[in-house]
Amino acid sequence: MAEITLENRMKKIKGRKQNKNKSLQEIKELALKEIEREKLKVDWVGLTKDEEKIAQKLFLDYVNNYHIEGFNDLEDLKTLVFNSILENRMKLDLAPTKDEDTGELETKVPSKFVLDALTSLQKQNLDLKNKLGLNKTKKIGWMDFWQEFCEKINKHAVTHRGAFTFKCPNCGELKLLLRKVEDYNTFDWACFLGTDIYSETVMELIDEKLIDYTRAAKIFGVSPEYMEGCYNSIYLKEKEKNGQK
Repeated sequence: MAEITLENRMKKIKGRKQNKNKSLQEIKELALKEIEREKLKVDWVGLTKDEEKIAQKLFLDYVNNYHIEGFNDLEDLKTLVFNSILENRMKLDLAPTKDEDTGELETKVPSKFVLDALTSLQKQNLDLKNKLGLNKTKKIGWMDFWQEFCEKINKHAVTHRGAFTFKCPNCGELKLLLRKVEDYNTFDWACFLGTDIYSETVMELIDEKLIDYTRAAKIFGVSPEYMEGCYNSIYLKEKEKNGQK
């Protein structure tokens, strides 16, 4: 079996008829979503086939609507969904049944053991919902929403630290980003020479007397003395080395 990679998944999705006109970025987004969904596929041991389908749908609905992340939260969510299915099963067992002879509904009287088990299950589900923040009202103010959103970003970045860490090229220390490293595109920037702020074009403009050190300094946000130092110790030396006057 071929390894499930982003590239393999993108090829598979691109081959589907409904995706033939989609862009490469759209195909990539679909592939990432599929891979993420498969990572969230739960093995619902103890449930029937029909219950497994309901449980998986409920699980994904919670994840998509409440942005539940982190191993512990996902495990708590699995427990909540499993308990919810069991709670529903118990309620169905207690539902009135129709007598085959008389056609009348017969109400079942649950035992104390069943009632205690159902009450305990409901309490545990309520505790789990509170713990996961599923009982919060959706009508919250903008500031509350923004604060909660920032907390989720920070929590996700720390939990998935490996995907958000890079080595700073300036100080050499490891830094934590609030976007994944793979979300950034790198490119060469012509305004540096090693670790010095430098532009040969700006130096040529100074040399041609089109701008002075003060004007050049404003372009880079440095001091005129810094630009003068770059001009004398870097530009002129390189110019002399290359035999230019």
